[in-house]
Amino acid sequence: MSRFSDDIPLKPAGSTTPTTVAVLLRTLHVNDAPFEKQIEAIRQWLEEHNPGPTMQRSLQRHGFGDLLSGDAAASAEAH
Repeated sequence: MSRFSDDIPLKPAGSTTPTTVAVLLRTLHVNDAPFEKQIEAIRQWLEEHNPGPTMQRSLQRHGFGDLLSGDAAASAEAH
């Protein structure tokens, strides 16, 4: 292998799953949106994706933990 070769396997854009709320909000284009819009965007994302342990902890730390149990109304009322 040459010292100039790049053997890092690259993945196509959009093929990885976000692992933190910050990255997820940027990916969903709602990082500057009101909290209610963020809740709705994350709720829809959770309908199609299974969050890993890191994402679950990040959701809980940032006030979106109720979405993991499907209780979006409680998240909105808490803020």
